[in-house]
Amino acid sequence: MEMDEDTSLTKDGLAMDVTDMPLQPAERKRILPFDLVDFRRIKLSYRCATVCLGLLCAVLLVGTMGQFIYHASHRTSDNTQRNRLQSTHDALTAERKQLEVTLSHLTKEKDQLQQTCNTLNMSKNDLQTIYNSLENYKNKLHSEYIDLARGCLEIAKEYKNKMVKTAVQIRSMPCQTGWRKFGDSCYIVSTVKTNWTSSREACFAVGADLVVINSRGEQAFVNGLLESGQNVWIGLTDRLKEGTWMWVDGTPVTTTIWADDQPNSYNGNQDCGESVQRSSGVGDWNDEGCSAVQGFICEQ
Repeated sequence: MEMDEDTSLTKDGLAMDVTDMPLQPAERKRILPFDLVDFRRIKLSYRCATVCLGLLCAVLLVGTMGQFIYHASHRTSDNTQRNRLQSTHDALTAERKQLEVTLSHLTKEKDQLQQTCNTLNMSKNDLQTIYNSLENYKNKLHSEYIDLARGCLEIAKEYKNKMVKTAVQIRSMPCQTGWRKFGDSCYIVSTVKTNWTSSREACFAVGADLVVINSRGEQAFVNGLLESGQNVWIGLTDRLKEGTWMWVDGTPVTTTIWADDQPNSYNGNQDCGESVQRSSGVGDWNDEGCSAVQGFICEQ
């Protein structure tokens, strides 16, 4: 509260106009020093307090407005951030549900795989049992095979001894009338002419087959049985596989005495072999069509 120079305080703290106070001269003399010094000081203090209070109110008003502006500016940012967080939350929720579905599928698949694995383990155990049985059976067969092999070796050895004795006896035996002997075999040149197949049948009829020539010495012997320039069937053919010549006893040809440029399979149908007599040398071979008619040599 502001007081002018003519206003003073009473003892009860009430402001009164000095000019209106009915004071005696003695009282006026006692109060004047307070009015002139303390009153001015108090007036100045109230003015400073009023100014400070006004400044404080202004500062509070500015602070309040600043806070309002701050919160108003950040409210929009908070809403945007809240919406963004809500969207992220929704996306994460949807992803979590999708992951839960995937986890459920994977769990079912894992259970199926586990069941399949258990089945395969059972099958593996069964196969292992069968394998062990087969392994034991194989070992048993192997032992039996060894025993049989030993038996076969003994039989072969015995058979070989008998064959040697038989060969000695055969060598010492003369051939039938009309047959010529060479080594362990007897040979005869036919007096009739026929094709290759019929010549084999004729040899079969006398317990023989078409001649099988295993050496040049045997070829020279056969050449000496023939007349000059005579051609005869021998037991040579490539009927089973063209170009692969075999003897009638199933053995491959180890000694070849083909004539020059032979065999040539002329016209593609020469599948039987013949021996051609030569006056010099041991003679030679030629391929001929199996239907040709000529003589033949049997060997037994």
